[in-house]
Amino acid sequence: MLYHLLYPLREYFSPFNIFQYITFRSASAAILALLISFILGPAIIRKLRQKQIGEEIREHGPPSHYKKKGTPTMGGIIILTAIILPTVLLADLTNPFVQILLISTIWMGLIGFIDDYLKSTLTRSFSHHLEKEVMAAIAIAARTTTYYHIDKNKENNKTR
Repeated sequence: MLYHLLYPLREYFSPFNIFQYITFRSASAAILALLISFILGPAIIRKLRQKQIGEEIREHGPPSHYKKKGTPTMGGIIILTAIILPTVLLADLTNPFVQILLISTIWMGLIGFIDDYLKSTLTRSFSHHLEKEVMAAIAIAARTTTYYHIDKNKENNKTR
């Protein structure tokens, strides 16, 4: 988003020309992701503990897992925020590879969120139905592959 907003303004303010360089945008995205993790991470973990969204350990599980009881689940929210926000802000959103990355990341994050949500509210996991989780992953892989090939074919037809 910043790339699309600021780079066209380089004619009026030359320092914005730096947004054309992928190395600058990549380094900026990495630093932004780190800052997001450090700043939002503790706040999100505190909020999850407050709401008592934690890991439930089954009685017939191994004794070494008992110490995990109460560990906040849904920590993937921190990781997803640290990936998606810098990507949206600094990547070229017209690039089909960036679009595929965002769609796939959001989709797989949604699968993880549903799994964690079911674990914390219904004390059962989506992953107990592994075939549903795998089918959801295959669905997004097929969809993004189809999207890329259709987009690539459109570009090839334009150049002819």
